Amino acid sequence: MSEDYFALLGLRDVSFSIDLPLMEKNYIGIQRSSHPDRFFSIRDKETAARHIAKVNKAYLILKSPESRAEYILSVGGVKLSDEDRSKIVEEIFSLKLNGVDVGAEVSNCLKSMEKAFAECQMYEAAIQLERLKYLKRMSSGIEGYAVSRYS
Repeated sequence: MSEDYFALLGLRDVSFSIDLPLMEKNYIGIQRSSHPDRFFSIRDKETAARHIAKVNKAYLILKSPESRAEYILSVGGVKLSDEDRSKIVEEIFSLKLNGVDVGAEVSNCLKSMEKAFAECQMYEAAIQLERLKYLKRMSSGIEGYAVSRYS
């Protein structure tokens, strides 16, 4: 990923905890100032359209905690080991069997992920992100192959 989505939206630091109202304000300002209709030449309109497309993508990614975490981890090159992925699948399967409150688990997972990012524990943040993905699948009834194959 060559674009710095944080800089593109006028955010100073690459951080999981962001100022969402500031990001929204910056996004709207960029939309107004860079809209292709504000330009006359075809070349300038096309350049503006490409820029706006990048800004839109950055905004959508950073707006969601899950996709923001994925972006930060991918930029940092953080990847989970197969062993840790297997442990997470087993844990989520166990939660499913025990009828655990998934909503509470999702909330705890988000808090743990935010704490891990704040403490620059990127691998732990990646673990929490993976847990969050499985928990969300479980809560929506869309169970990934790794979990549902044991059911």
